[in-house]
Amino acid sequence: MTPYQRGSSFATPVVLNLLIFNFLFFMSTIIAQQRGIDFFSLFGLPWIKSENFRLWQMVTYMFMHANWLHIFFNMFALWMFGNMLEMVMGSKRFITYYFITGIGAALVQWFIHYLRYHGLDNAIDAYIQNPDPDVFLYIANKYFGRIANPQYINEMYTQLKLFSHEEILVNQSIEVLQQLRNGLYDIPMVGASGAVFGILLAYGMIFPNDYVYVYFFIPMKAKYFVILFGVLEFFLGISNRGGDNVAHFAHLGGMLFGLILLLIWKKRR
Repeated sequence: MTPYQRGSSFATPVVLNLLIFNFLFFMSTIIAQQRGIDFFSLFGLPWIKSENFRLWQMVTYMFMHANWLHIFFNMFALWMFGNMLEMVMGSKRFITYYFITGIGAALVQWFIHYLRYHGLDNAIDAYIQNPDPDVFLYIANKYFGRIANPQYINEMYTQLKLFSHEEILVNQSIEVLQQLRNGLYDIPMVGASGAVFGILLAYGMIFPNDYVYVYFFIPMKAKYFVILFGVLEFFLGISNRGGDNVAHFAHLGGMLFGLILLLIWKKRR
């Protein structure tokens, strides 16, 4: 007797249901957008300080995807590696593993977010108390370099330098910083990537010598495949490149929580 009930020849039951729910969420998001409803604000996961944050988003963000390419690669990886893992783990343990790694990915990304932006509120408060053009430019470049329009920031900085005593201009600069902060906090994290990277880690640990075909052509043992992607995500995460909207540390968080969970289960057994 197998530890799971067979769902279909296409996929094991939990994997099959996850695929269905993800695509249902994705299509619902498209339909809602056409009707002026923003599902990303409702079900995506913003920073905990955001006014849009709700507790359920810790789970629902895993079913939200930005575009067709995003959902395709996540679901393909889930199908490719998840079926074997569910057959080995059993359905109950697999679904537990999936959601714990997904939630763990969000927690790690939040922690990185805190390290990067924990001084932002105090910096803006200090600027409000003592407006200084150089401080304005420093805050804008340090915290909002990835999302702010540099030309607009530099123009405002120049105006503040020339007319530093103009109250209207100073208030406008304060409003700009506050809007940028709120926008930063409201950016939602979406996608099943954290859980998928957790699945990838488990596959590499349980089937280390199985071959995975990188880009469908290059054979590589699963254990090396996992290491390669882990190192790549780490360097992409610390590079913090402008325009890069991928939550690389969430991917690493999924792998980290997956490793911890597998070690706990191994010790118990």
